[in-house]
Amino acid sequence: MQTNRLPNDGMILIPASLGRAVAPLRGLLPPVPLGVVASSSSCTTAEKQTTNLPLLTRHASRLRSRAREPGFTLIELLVVIAIIAILAAMLLPALAKAKQKAHRTQCVSNQHQIGLSYHMYAEDANDKYPVHDGWATVGGQRPTTPYTASYAADYAGAEWETNRPLNRYVGNKEVFHCPADKGDALNPTPKSCWEGWGNSYLVEWAGDFARVKAVTGSGGKIYAATQPIKGSVIARKPSNKLIQADWPWHANRAITDARSEWHNVRGKRSEAVLFGDSHVEFYKFPADMENHLNDPPDVNYLFW
Repeated sequence: MQTNRLPNDGMILIPASLGRAVAPLRGLLPPVPLGVVASSSSCTTAEKQTTNLPLLTRHASRLRSRAREPGFTLIELLVVIAIIAILAAMLLPALAKAKQKAHRTQCVSNQHQIGLSYHMYAEDANDKYPVHDGWATVGGQRPTTPYTASYAADYAGAEWETNRPLNRYVGNKEVFHCPADKGDALNPTPKSCWEGWGNSYLVEWAGDFARVKAVTGSGGKIYAATQPIKGSVIARKPSNKLIQADWPWHANRAITDARSEWHNVRGKRSEAVLFGDSHVEFYKFPADMENHLNDPPDVNYLFW
């Protein structure tokens, strides 16, 4: 055997007969670490070097490999955004309809409770309905900043809650707040009737109007004192006796004004109306109602 030395003091043991053949290749052979002797049973030098690579180097190699993995392209991102926009366009109308339906349900519940409170009041007041001063003061809240200017001067929005007779019967004054309240076309300054004078519902107060018999009486502070209706009178035909409705129900409001359209049922403006038997329905008043503002009540008409 002949020992042939390579650069860096590494050694390879080869047969002497091959020494002369290997000699010309000495400059081409890779350096071998000290103490490493090649044999048929041991792993190759390249495998040893790969096995001994530091863990950090191998981790960095994996990270570089992951960085080359493809992500979203701009076109794919735009497609996703377009799909989301289409779904939103489909869902938003359904959500809006659901919200409107919830408002109608709440409004019906509110007025039904108010209807029961009218009956309880009459039981305690010798069959008479309430007497109060101002269109809005049968119940509800005194707003933080009552609106009492212009046509709202006789609404008496500044009246204290303790002077609103039905409050003691409803328990929660919030029942006088319709969630669909958009305000009053005659008084556009407040955002809602609730914020302006503390009541979203308009009772027929102090006198007959547009074929509707007066329900509540005046105490004499704003209008001359008048007597309220009695339960025995309503009993003549309670199913169509109009008690109150959404604030814009009076025919002297512009029906084309957005503030007058609180509820839309099957594509038509409708008012939630409370009748004498405490049932509530969404009612579309006759188109010619404004032509009959001074007509007397008639129990045989659509309402009275």
